[in-house]
Amino acid sequence: MSAISFKRRLRARKRKITTTLEAQGYRVRTFDTGPFHLMACRGRLARAIRICFGYTETADIISIGREPMPDGCLREIWQISDDGRNVVVAKVAKHVKGQ
Repeated sequence: MSAISFKRRLRARKRKITTTLEAQGYRVRTFDTGPFHLMACRGRLARAIRICFGYTETADIISIGREPMPDGCLREIWQISDDGRNVVVAKVAKHVKGQ
C-alpha cells in the first residue's frame, strides 16, 4: 500500500472511530505523530488507541506496552482487516522492564 493510500485510509478510519466513540460519550483527540492515533476520555477512563491495517506486528505491541501512560489509561490496538469490514480491538498490557 502506498503512503498516500495508507494516510487516506487512516484518516477515514480515525473519523469513523471518533464518531463512534463520541456517540458513546467520549471526548476524542487525534494525533498525527507518535505511537497512538487517538486518545478517548470519559470521566476517569482513558483509552489510547493505535490503528493497524492487516497484520499487527510484535514490535507495535511492545512499543505500545512500553509507552508511559497514566494508571487509568487503557492501551488498545484496533486492527482493521484489509477489506475494512472486520475490526478487532485488542487491549495491550503495560510492558514491565526485564521481560
